[in-house]
Amino acid sequence: MSAPAWVHRLAERLRDPASIVPNAEWHPTSLGDGYPGIGLLFASLAGESPEWARAAHAHLSAALSAARPSNSECLFVGIPAVAFAARASVRRPGEYAKLLKAADQRVAAQAERILAADGLRLRAGTAGVPMAVYDVVSGLSGLGRYLLACGPEHEALTERILMHLVALTRPVDHHGQRAPGWLTPDGQLNLGLAHGIPGPLALLALAFEMGIRTPGHEQAIRTIVEWILARQGHDDDGPYWPAAIPLEHEVHSPSAPLPPTRTAWCYGAPGIARALHLASRALGESSWCDAACSALESALRRPPEQQRLDDTSLCHGGAGLARIVGIIAQETGSSALSRAYMHLVSNLIEQANDESPFIWSHRPGFLEGGVGVALTLLGPPERAPARNLPWEAALLLQ
Repeated sequence: MSAPAWVHRLAERLRDPASIVPNAEWHPTSLGDGYPGIGLLFASLAGESPEWARAAHAHLSAALSAARPSNSECLFVGIPAVAFAARASVRRPGEYAKLLKAADQRVAAQAERILAADGLRLRAGTAGVPMAVYDVVSGLSGLGRYLLACGPEHEALTERILMHLVALTRPVDHHGQRAPGWLTPDGQLNLGLAHGIPGPLALLALAFEMGIRTPGHEQAIRTIVEWILARQGHDDDGPYWPAAIPLEHEVHSPSAPLPPTRTAWCYGAPGIARALHLASRALGESSWCDAACSALESALRRPPEQQRLDDTSLCHGGAGLARIVGIIAQETGSSALSRAYMHLVSNLIEQANDESPFIWSHRPGFLEGGVGVALTLLGPPERAPARNLPWEAALLLQ
């Protein structure tokens, strides 16, 4: 069966929100594993038929019905997740305007809460920033990416988010030891795109390219890139990165190798490579693009036991790897990466299973379920302006 046929088979199973039987991972307002993420699939199919547009609307309605006020919302949970899915579903001017006006205010309010709380820590000069302050999934990088698509009304807040991320690149003192400002309370320097410093790098680069720039912006991009490149390990397969660097290692033995982590979007060379590539694009530094492509090609050479792809998902599986390879191949024109992309897509098609409830997974959702694979297989990636909100923007890939 072809990729489009499998995608449509999954879409038919998910068309009616009431037909989805929740499992342990299900959260109705989750972009990762709930109605908003499923809505992204139907939004992407909506150009084919009004029936798919109605299905997208049905999933948004189901998510809104389940939403409850919370001060711990983020891009992947709650009203911001619904807002992302709604904005990604807009096909004509004014569509979902009332919903988006109210939702954007909630997104802005949550970003303000994070800025206010961590601003106290910054002003006190205290080291140790929780990942949930700045990361893609829970923090300012994810909310900031959404706000980039919201227009001039939210540009001032977006700039404040960027300024906060710039401030995180300034060194801090941690019990007499000098450390990067994104050091977490448990003494780690996280290198994953999902939860580490590549997330802020990706947002800073996208905003810079759009012309939304703040004091210290360019230097912050350079600081992060130079730090990431200096923490590369090398082995027989080529360059790689660990998942995180403990502070003691950073201070006392930064050149000593740490083992490579998985080869995925959430952690590993693919996610880092895309962040580096966005930075290269923003500042015109071709050597950063070369480093990104080299690391990605190295990751693809690694044996399966080192790649540690858990499944077919976007988060830590084959779909996320395929999308990143496809995006960078499309933008650089790399024939090697283009071949790798086609191979990865073929593997995803081969892993489709009609006996599995959601074709590729026992979970339906966007981040760790069948919907993420289906979106990856809908077609090759296309470069999108940051003012737009393609589904890849939820992963800070666009």
